[in-house]
Formats: sequence, C-alpha cells, structure tokens
Amino acid sequence: MGPRPDLPKPLRFGPVFDDPEAVLRCVRAGSPYRLQSVVDRTYAGEEYTPWFKAYWVVSGKPLLPEAEPLFREPRLLEAAAQCFGAEIIRPQVLMVNLQAPMPASAVHLDMPHFRGAPARTHAPELLYAMGRSGLFERWAIRIASALVWFHRGIGGAFECWPEGPERASQLEAPPLWNVGLLADNDRMLHRTQEIGPPEARLPHGVLRDSSELHTADEGGWKIRDGGALLRRYPAEQLRISLLWKAHALADAEEARVLDSGSDDLDPQRIETIFAQHAREHGVALPPTDDPRTDPDWIHAVAALPPM
Repeated sequence: MGPRPDLPKPLRFGPVFDDPEAVLRCVRAGSPYRLQSVVDRTYAGEEYTPWFKAYWVVSGKPLLPEAEPLFREPRLLEAAAQCFGAEIIRPQVLMVNLQAPMPASAVHLDMPHFRGAPARTHAPELLYAMGRSGLFERWAIRIASALVWFHRGIGGAFECWPEGPERASQLEAPPLWNVGLLADNDRMLHRTQEIGPPEARLPHGVLRDSSELHTADEGGWKIRDGGALLRRYPAEQLRISLLWKAHALADAEEARVLDSGSDDLDPQRIETIFAQHAREHGVALPPTDDPRTDPDWIHAVAALPPM
C-alpha cells in the first residue's frame, strides 16, 4: 500500500526553541516519569522497555505550568501551517518521551482522529481500524505532529516512510539537538531505531508498572522501583523528545464544521458504514450493542480489507 495522495511531505525545521536549556530544565522539573505502557493506553509496543512518558498539555490545558511557553512556540505553529498548507492551526497536546538504551520500537502509526468519535469514548482499536479502512476520510481530523529531539548519544534515529512502505525510509539521525520534524504521523509509518549499545540495556523482566524515572546528580537519570535503584544513566544515554500535536484545519469552513458538530459521526453511522463495506466483501459482522467498545465487533471490522 502506497502513501495517500494528500500525505504532506515531512518538514525538518530548527532551531525550534530559543533556549534549549530551559526546555531541559522543564524536562527535569517534570520528574518522576512513568512507563509509556502505563501512561498511554494506546501504546502497542513491547511492555516494560525503558520508555518513559508524561503529558504536559492535554486538550490545550497545561498540566505542567512550566511547559505552556513551549506549547505556544510560534515556530511550531508556522511549521504546521507550512507542512499541511493549513490556514488554521489549533495546538492540542504536548508530551515528553524519555528513552533509555532499548531495542527499536515497532513500526507504527499514531492513533487517528475523527469528528464525533473521541478517544475518550471509542476504543483505540476501533479508531485504528477506521483509519486503516479508508472509509472515514470525510470525518478525519488532520493532526500535525511535531517531534523535537534533544539527543547526542548513540542510536535513536527517527525512521519514517513518507512515500509508503514499498519505498526507502527516511532517517533523522543523532546528533539531534533542538531540531524538529513536522509530519502526519497518523498516516505516515514511523519508528525509533534502537538506542544505545546493547550492553547498556536493562535485562528483560526488571521493569514493572511501578518503575519510575527520576533525575540524578550531574544531569543524569536513574530508574527506581519503590526503594530499589535499578539503573543509573548519564545524561547522554537518555533520548529526549517532545511531541506536539495540533489540529491542522484547511480553512474557516473546515473549522466551522468541526466546531458545530454538524457533520459528526455517531455510533450508528460507524456501524452502518462498516456493515455496508462488509456486505460488499461477503462478510457478515456480528451483532453489537455498542460499536464503540464491543471487542468482538471491533475485531471483526479490523479484519476487513481496506476500501
């Protein structure tokens, strides 16, 4: 499957922030951090890798006050407008990822977004199935995703496939310091390549849901689990990235449709669209009382071929 015709070309830009040291102070102020697999219910990678995460801004509301100036950075807004050719950019989310030496992450897409189908009430598996199907493009909300890296260590390149999985990938490799990449990560396959030398990785089975990443002396970091110290890392062994997401709206009319809810999806419409698609392929879907969360029904629609 090749790239969608309207997939924007990734835009590299930087320097992103005027004072990168202030960003790193913000990162340290947010300590301690919990595992990605604990924080993010949409996470589909291997559990208990030393990948830690926190949300700093959600739905435009700061959870970490020190992060608000980063969330409002004009260069992020400008890059999103340029990359997507959008007249209206509405920042939504800012999060931080901290990754210690670990294997490469899975090749993946970020969770797509649709008018009338918010993630708080719709299972992530359903939203991914809707995105893969190609049936719901009319209701898709384009999400501009900006990754900004602070990493001078070994490995940890960002690999993406802007021309589809059949074509060569594109790499953004360290050293990456205060440099950003703006792209449509909901529809462009991507991953983080392996970080650090293999001998620096934690043994399998050491991390648990209760493991946390804390600041340590001299700019370093340490993983603790209750009273137990599991590992210390010098600053250069942590790959730090900020992920900023915004609605990229083509024009005032698209913004009006989004704000008014006049063309939103509802559960019945989602069920009807998938049912019609299934009939076209000679498939009978199981009955469901709630397509938003029914695991058997969602499994069945996820198995349908795309349009």
